[in-house]
Amino acid sequence: MHLSFRRYSLFALMILASGSALTAQAINPDFQVDPKISVPALAMTPGVPVATSDENDGLFTADASAVLVADYARLKDAAFAFDRYVQMGMPYLHASNTVATPGPGLAVIWNWMTLSVSVFSATTKHCFGVQFHDELTPASSGSEWALTPCPAEAKSHLPAALQPQYADRPAFSTLEGTWYMERVPQFSTPTAPRIYVRYTMTAEPDIMGAGLFSGSIQAKLEVGAKRVISILAGQAAIQP
Repeated sequence: MHLSFRRYSLFALMILASGSALTAQAINPDFQVDPKISVPALAMTPGVPVATSDENDGLFTADASAVLVADYARLKDAAFAFDRYVQMGMPYLHASNTVATPGPGLAVIWNWMTLSVSVFSATTKHCFGVQFHDELTPASSGSEWALTPCPAEAKSHLPAALQPQYADRPAFSTLEGTWYMERVPQFSTPTAPRIYVRYTMTAEPDIMGAGLFSGSIQAKLEVGAKRVISILAGQAAIQP
């Protein structure tokens, strides 16, 4: 998996954004069909995500794909609606709220989430920056996100009920990911449009002892990645 945020320092650019679009250098190489995946095989079982995961020196990755029978516009709207993620039932989340919009197609989201594995538990309260790509190509869209320091005004932009819970204490030194979706007309019909989707996540827990549970953490992230796809699919499903 390529880690574009490390290469391009996307969210340093966000801070400097002044209403102009970010340059093409920020395009994430994960915005494509996973080379390990057979789209024709996925299209045979629409709505069933497949995923792989890996761990390398404490850095965990998960990469999930599926072909969905779904409405493209509704699926994109759901994927971009971070403020509704808790309501949708996204895994491990207690809160997800926009606290800043530093430029067109950019947002800073405050998250409160807990990842529990056996006796290991990591509760993290942090901000991440998001760049939305409404139209990567006429047939594809995506978003990418990564940890970023919370802006000074973050707490004041949260709902009153959440403000007492506010903190900027990430439990991860790395936490980033992507969402990608692409129409696949060759596997579609007029009543059953099919869309290839891909969700990636990279995490490096900053918790002592996390390495003792690396296999379980890896499995948890893989299951979570597949769950994200299933939840978003439900928001835009079309019955063939």
